[in-house]
Amino acid sequence: MKLEEQVISLDLARKLHDLGVRSESLFRWHDPLNDNDWEPTALKKAYIEKHDYNPENYPAYTVAELGEMLPVCIQDYYWLEIHKIARNKYDGFIIKYVNDSFYSIFITANKKEADARCLTLVYLIENNYVKVEDLNDK
Repeated sequence: MKLEEQVISLDLARKLHDLGVRSESLFRWHDPLNDNDWEPTALKKAYIEKHDYNPENYPAYTVAELGEMLPVCIQDYYWLEIHKIARNKYDGFIIKYVNDSFYSIFITANKKEADARCLTLVYLIENNYVKVEDLNDK
């Protein structure tokens, strides 16, 4: 499996950065030659900023890293559910926060699990269920 398939997309990495998320990641999106050919890499942020032609880079969070950021429960009664599905030519992941009555306050689906988890995190930040400061402390 390619690294691009295991980490969040560049657009979502930029979105989290714009929201103020600064947690470190094992991987980073960077454009080493400043030619708009972005790629995920295992190089450390400090190395990229010191040695690359283009020091701009964004964390490329993995499924595991996002799993650490997502709360198991919000508002004491909405629980995180993650499902892998295969229906009618659609393989992917559904993530939602649901209560005991099966009412969901959020639901998303994506072919990439990392992107589905990231979209969930973006929703939680934008709707004040998660504070960016708490994520950056982890």
